[in-house]
Amino acid sequence: RRPPPIPMEQPREHSQPVKKKDWRFYRRGDANLWTDFYHVPLNRLQHVIPPIALKKDREAIDSVMRLLKEEDEMEEWNELVKAAKIKGVRRRFVTQMEKNQRKEDVIFKN
Repeated sequence: RRPPPIPMEQPREHSQPVKKKDWRFYRRGDANLWTDFYHVPLNRLQHVIPPIALKKDREAIDSVMRLLKEEDEMEEWNELVKAAKIKGVRRRFVTQMEKNQRKEDVIFKN
């Protein structure tokens, strides 16, 4: 293998300034769409997503997590209420059975 040739002159200056390759550079339209991400190299992906999108995603995730937690708490509360109702029905049933047994004992003793 030969080493690359040594340049004989200085590199040319760019006619236009070098563009910063952030999320604005990789945008393929006016909107920031998921298709924009498909065309971006993986090592540049962190520069494509605008910071406000990350902030809003975090807020959305927090909101969803809060709603799921509230649903779980409500479901637990409903289970406790249901269990209390079942316990009350069973207690009344046992009480009625004991009353009926006492009545039966009185009737058959005579």
